[in-house]
Amino acid sequence: MLGSKQGRAVLNHRPRIKEETLRKLEELPENTFGGSYWKFMSRRGFSPDERPPVRFVDNEELAYVATRYREVHDFWHVIFDCPTSILGELSLKTLEYQQTGLPMCALSVLGGQLKLNHTDRRILFGHYIPWALRAGNR
Repeated sequence: MLGSKQGRAVLNHRPRIKEETLRKLEELPENTFGGSYWKFMSRRGFSPDERPPVRFVDNEELAYVATRYREVHDFWHVIFDCPTSILGELSLKTLEYQQTGLPMCALSVLGGQLKLNHTDRRILFGHYIPWALRAGNR
């Protein structure tokens, strides 16, 4: 993040996505990102304030980056229209790995796919993972 002007600005200001943020989006039209994000979160009963704090990270800046990563995960659901099913989550984790290179994303896919039945695993590897790799490369 330090390598770009925008990344440095985020690290400097440390914006957070909170329930207060979500309430402000409720009035936006559904065809806007903010309106779509509000709809996604409210229909699922999700609250940004329910995320547990980042643990095991002693560096304050890295802890913020990890927190921000978790907060924007739901943005990705909205942007890429991925459901919150196991297939949707594994697709997003593949895309996140492609974008960030974070090993935990790849490990999530590796472990998570074991919860799928044979048919869904074929769909994951035949459709969703190739899609996520292409989308993450753009």
